[in-house]
Amino acid sequence: MRTTTPVLITRLQHGNVSGFGEASMPPLYGETIESATKFLKKIDATKCDPTNIESFMAYLDNIDTGNSAAKASVDIALHDLSGKLLQKPCSEMLGFPSVSNCETSKTIGIDNVSII
Repeated sequence: MRTTTPVLITRLQHGNVSGFGEASMPPLYGETIESATKFLKKIDATKCDPTNIESFMAYLDNIDTGNSAAKASVDIALHDLSGKLLQKPCSEMLGFPSVSNCETSKTIGIDNVSII
């Protein structure tokens, strides 16, 4: 029985603006923090426009196959960074209607606060 799952936090920076993403590393998929870090070190972010997410993700796929969690963390970071650079919320970038008051589910952590 597993009680924890490692998480990788990814930061992409363009000028002085940063976008953040994360990926969970459950053992089921064979990725580790070490394998994801090794993949992420292969990325030359200067080769792509961070606001062209499709092109950037195609570039990642050409670097190496697999690495789904690492690529997901970059995808999330790109959406965050692109939204900040374009000064648009992700919902608008993805073509969703603007919602000023949106109900959502809530997650309550059950871990010891001193660990977090």
